[in-house]
Amino acid sequence: MATPDDAALDARLTHLRQTDAAAFLEALFKAFYAPLGAVAYRVVPDRAVVEDILQDVFLRVWQGLATLPAIESHRAYLTRMALNAALRHQQRAQRQVAWDDAPPASAPVAPDALAQLHATEAAAAVAAALAHLPPQCRVVFELSRYEELSYQQIADALEISPKTVENQMGKALRILRRELAGVLKNLYGVLLYLLALRALSASGGPAQTAPTAIFGGCVGVRAPWCIQSIPGPVFLPRLPA
Repeated sequence: MATPDDAALDARLTHLRQTDAAAFLEALFKAFYAPLGAVAYRVVPDRAVVEDILQDVFLRVWQGLATLPAIESHRAYLTRMALNAALRHQQRAQRQVAWDDAPPASAPVAPDALAQLHATEAAAAVAAALAHLPPQCRVVFELSRYEELSYQQIADALEISPKTVENQMGKALRILRRELAGVLKNLYGVLLYLLALRALSASGGPAQTAPTAIFGGCVGVRAPWCIQSIPGPVFLPRLPA
């Protein structure tokens, strides 16, 4: 279901399309360039490629304006176009990301540095786990968790049923829990270690600095799904002056 803001925007865009094609495309660009960029970046994490994809999407809209069907939700329509273009690019490129092993530490690691190291490793593990998801499953998960779209909005964008979205989310969560089981267990051990250091310091033992936030701002472990606190990449579009 469209939000009141989206409904008002859709009505304005529909009016502009009928009265001023250039103003319609400009309004479309200003309203959706950044959100579409964020969505496409989830599939193809390459800013230059995403910019090319978005240029192609808006060019296709402009060139096909005369035959463009009536659009109930411009957000869903354009999201579907951007996702399809990004997925096609991904299938052609077949990119694989290699993760380098962290070099061994040559000296004892301080608690703050230890927490940061594990946070970095955990973030890398989450990214690697996401890469194991089937394409549609990953898109559904990231639209829900990172773009904060409702199941109905995702269903509209991907032209699938809300039940299919729900099933894909359940599948994604099962795979991610399995892939990240070891990481979460290790993170829990780090948390206990840091809490022990804090207790030791409070009791008059050797002073240690324990961080107040671990794992991307998550205080404590909301097992087994603390990974929700890790922010996704931020897509900052370059808008015309």
